[in-house]
Amino acid sequence: MHIHLRGADRRVSEQVSDHIDTGTGIGGIAAAGGYWLTYSNRMLSAWDTDGNRVDTTELLNAGTSFDAHFSFSYANGMVFIVDGPGGSWRGYDVGLGPS
Repeated sequence: MHIHLRGADRRVSEQVSDHIDTGTGIGGIAAAGGYWLTYSNRMLSAWDTDGNRVDTTELLNAGTSFDAHFSFSYANGMVFIVDGPGGSWRGYDVGLGPS
């Protein structure tokens, strides 16, 4: 998987894409609240625009299947992850939505 970003967002590409390409299970990237978010095996990571990991949190009961890693998304102030093929979507408020 390759991330193609422009401008200031390109800086995060070099740091985060290494995690995506090394087989760590991260399948997606989302932008939220001025951060880039990645997901792997119940762990959500937040990255600043310079490519520094600034925080992690465990998403309880989040899926860990192949499908879960590639279903990762962010909308309406919440992170969403599917349990597995044809499974349920779980939403997590990670505190990045509008107050």
